[in-house]
Amino acid sequence: MSDSLHESKPAPESVPAKRSLSRRQFLTMAGAAGAALAAGLVDHKVAFARPAKQDKVLLRAMTIGNPQRAETFEKVLGGFREANPNINLELVPVAAAEWDAYLAKIATILASGQQLDSVEVGTEGQQTFSAGGIIRPLDELATNDAAEIQDYFSDVNPVFIEGVMYQGSLYNLPNLWAAAGIYYNKKLFDQAGVAYPADNWTVEDFAAAASAIRKLGDDIYGFAWANRHWGGFVPWSFNNGTNVLAEKHAEGGEWLWDKFYSGLSAEDRAKRGGGYYWDASTANDPANIEALEMLQSEAFTDGISYMSDINSVLSAFETGKVGMIISHRAWVSRFKAAGLTPDDYDVTYMPMWKTQKHQYGASALAITTLSAQPDSAWKLMKYLTSKDVQFAYVSGGVHTATRRSVMADPKQHEGLGPNNWKAFYGMVDETDAAPIPAPAQNKDFTNIFTKYIGLAMANEMPAKDALEAMHGELNTMLGVS
Repeated sequence: MSDSLHESKPAPESVPAKRSLSRRQFLTMAGAAGAALAAGLVDHKVAFARPAKQDKVLLRAMTIGNPQRAETFEKVLGGFREANPNINLELVPVAAAEWDAYLAKIATILASGQQLDSVEVGTEGQQTFSAGGIIRPLDELATNDAAEIQDYFSDVNPVFIEGVMYQGSLYNLPNLWAAAGIYYNKKLFDQAGVAYPADNWTVEDFAAAASAIRKLGDDIYGFAWANRHWGGFVPWSFNNGTNVLAEKHAEGGEWLWDKFYSGLSAEDRAKRGGGYYWDASTANDPANIEALEMLQSEAFTDGISYMSDINSVLSAFETGKVGMIISHRAWVSRFKAAGLTPDDYDVTYMPMWKTQKHQYGASALAITTLSAQPDSAWKLMKYLTSKDVQFAYVSGGVHTATRRSVMADPKQHEGLGPNNWKAFYGMVDETDAAPIPAPAQNKDFTNIFTKYIGLAMANEMPAKDALEAMHGELNTMLGVS
């Protein structure tokens, strides 16, 4: 690949000297409420159930999402409870629309001093929690149980594993993930006389399809998208050969790659390091300006696309008012509930531009450093990585499993949709891929990022001015002079 962010290097780049954040710094970055609690400014009690009065180990695990998502977790935990009768597992769901809001709530709970053994951590909070010393490294646990968990690593693309490493150590075993692909409405493509996109389609093909669909009616648009950290502007930055933050690899991690991924080719091994990190802004890269100008032009000059909130975008797709959206497999269950079938829509890769690199985010339960039950929490982590558990969790199109074998099983997709389901895992297996940029200061990053993308897409700032302003604020946030 032509640009330095994506070309293969003989060895991973070096990370600056290892440093940890104080707990106060972590709470400040995760949310103001947590910082206030840490300073003793707020008197707050979190209402957890009291520990069971019996000879059992209480294990509290916290997840993001609504009650339905908690129910999905609960449906796969019966086997764990049966196999571990001495562990009283208490699952605590935290309602949050986005990961940054969830992190702020976690900060509040941690500052309250309540027992919390496991927390679900997504890519958005991985470095916040790792650098803040809130979750513990798993190096020793994984090494000691290598024979037991080798099957998991053999079934999981290594890009997911490096995404949960920090400065050479492993902090998670991701079991759920989502790459940003394109969902398209087959009926609108048919009405517009446009061929369905192939996996190797181009950004020019995308624009032509959106333009043709827009001509179907005043209330029909070719493309709609949401201003979010995941799946907003970043996919266009990636496939135009750049990133919003400089993407680098930390040193270290040889212990993991040599033990669990010894079969990697020399080329693939050279891509892997001790974790991703982002230490400087590249927001004002000309390729980012070009990508944002394209989105502005499609919205304000050509009128073929628009930006809105995620629920409005999904509703417009479900009702046949928009031809294409950025989405992932977690919405398949919603589409089915809305009456969509594999005859109505399909999925494909992001269109090729300078690259066809895909962004992803992943999540799993991590073990807190405050936990007095790390061995029990580790048992739960291993349980959630098993093939049968991952298969059961993502059934019905509620999410995507990190295990390749689960996503390759036709039983996961039959009669559910979409027909091109192989594209889900293909986004990491068949194209280049990397996690969304998510530094330790991710809450501030998300706020700055969405603010300036929003101003540009409200036509209040030219793309260049918005990204130059974003660049300055991001570098200030990161401490770059």
